[in-house]
Amino acid sequence: MINVRCIPATLMLIAAAGCAARQPTKLNYHVLQLSDAPTDAVFDATALALEEHFTISRRDFAAGVLQTAPVETVVDQPSGRLRDAVAAPRRERRLADVRVQDKDGMTQVSIRVIVQEYDTRAHRMFPLEHALHDLPTDTPAERDAATTKEQNSIWRTKGRDRQLEEVIRRAVLEQVPGATVR
Repeated sequence: MINVRCIPATLMLIAAAGCAARQPTKLNYHVLQLSDAPTDAVFDATALALEEHFTISRRDFAAGVLQTAPVETVVDQPSGRLRDAVAAPRRERRLADVRVQDKDGMTQVSIRVIVQEYDTRAHRMFPLEHALHDLPTDTPAERDAATTKEQNSIWRTKGRDRQLEEVIRRAVLEQVPGATVR
């Protein structure tokens, strides 16, 4: 038997857990804590460090957020997937999400560079391959006729580029003289 009085408390706990998971932690971001450095100077230094590798698409000092536009490359190295047997080059892209926040009298810089692989062809093949019939019952939107090519692109997240995160971290440290790493 479910106790009706416990349902609101349970829902609040679930919501709080979901909100807490979105905060930058050392598990999902490369975290740098600096003392003796003003947050605005660190924010500007971080923006300069990002601009060496990316184009910044969102710059919000009040929220402490820097986000970049994707940078796409073509990779010839095998990814470990079956389709690598044909040895076709594949497309990858990198996006950076950086948070600069004042925490407990220190400035915390959280850096995450996501690596994604273009996966549209594989995604489109799956429903056709496992269809129960061959009747043309898809709507125009399901056939990608009602949207743009960019909206129809599927990018699968492969992981993080920790080396680039470290390069950005070092560039931030070079830009902020006198800052002490904690």
